[in-house]
Amino acid sequence: MSAGTEIPRDTLERWALAVHAWLCDAEGVGVVAEAMVATKMDRRAVMAGIQLLRDEALWVIEVDERGMISASAVTEPMFTKPEYRVRCMHRSTSIDGRQRIVSCNACGDLLDPFDVLNEIANAGQLRWIVGSEMSRREAEQRAAQLAKVKREEDNAKARVRTARDRATELEARVRQLQAEVEGLERLAGAREAGAA
Repeated sequence: MSAGTEIPRDTLERWALAVHAWLCDAEGVGVVAEAMVATKMDRRAVMAGIQLLRDEALWVIEVDERGMISASAVTEPMFTKPEYRVRCMHRSTSIDGRQRIVSCNACGDLLDPFDVLNEIANAGQLRWIVGSEMSRREAEQRAAQLAKVKREEDNAKARVRTARDRATELEARVRQLQAEVEGLERLAGAREAGAA
């Protein structure tokens, strides 16, 4: 945007909410450069956010020529924070569609909507990757199990064929032996008949 271009109200409000959140964290004292880093905005955006907070009479803010900020809230801060300062991972968030802000349900911090969306997308992608990796491993395990079962089936079929072939050979040998026994019995019967 050029210097003469008017900034849309919703952009100003987003900047002001980011500065407001930083002021709450900093307890109203800090430096413009710190605000720029914390809010991930440039100096112009930080200063525009400060100005809107002044104009809306939410904060009394003084910025000196060195960039030192001292502020006090006119009204109670939008989001009260717990006294302890445990690093919040912002796992649960709320979306205010009217004001177009995203906040953490646990600590009340204002969050960058794009960062939240990106986090959700990355978490979903990670779940998909992990799920697909688990599915791939499960498919490999099932394929290995199936191959094992097929090998066992082939081995069982081979054992049945071998046993059937052996049984056929034994049956043939039994018939051959029966024929020999019958031949010997006839020969023995003929000798007895000839000796008598």
